[in-house]
Amino acid sequence: MSEQRQRQVTERHLKYREQVLRGCFEGILGLDEKARDMALRETSRRCLANVVERAGFDPRKINDIDEFIEAWSKAFPGRRNIQRVGDLLQWQFNPPTTGAPCPCPFVRDGVIEPSPKLCLCSANWVRHLVEMVTKKPVQVDLIESPLTTGADACRFVVHLKPPLFSSTGSP
Repeated sequence: MSEQRQRQVTERHLKYREQVLRGCFEGILGLDEKARDMALRETSRRCLANVVERAGFDPRKINDIDEFIEAWSKAFPGRRNIQRVGDLLQWQFNPPTTGAPCPCPFVRDGVIEPSPKLCLCSANWVRHLVEMVTKKPVQVDLIESPLTTGADACRFVVHLKPPLFSSTGSP
């Protein structure tokens, strides 16, 4: 097969994958919240695996949350701001300067449309990452985001211990 023909086939396959992916996300975002959470939980887990690989370290090998914060901040300088306040993490994701309002690479690349419902994917992503370090369940609350409140960044609070009270209705 010629190089030009190979490029055409590759471009067709990429376009096909984007169309299928767009359809999958449209379907996921149309689900009720419980089903959507289940689907986005696995999506965020796969996305995180890719990011962890690019970061060049394995968060599961870090047992100290403060050590993790330092290592993660070095791996992605300026993109994430993580502050520990007692048993809470204040987690801020600064969207890229490309103008995309969402950290999702599919939104940034124009494959899927931005939606506030995608913030559940980001919250799951943060939860999975912190749980890799703590080896315990944590709760993540979305405080604000460009898609939900028009904020300049995505902000989460991570509860390293179960909160006494929760805005989500469960401790």
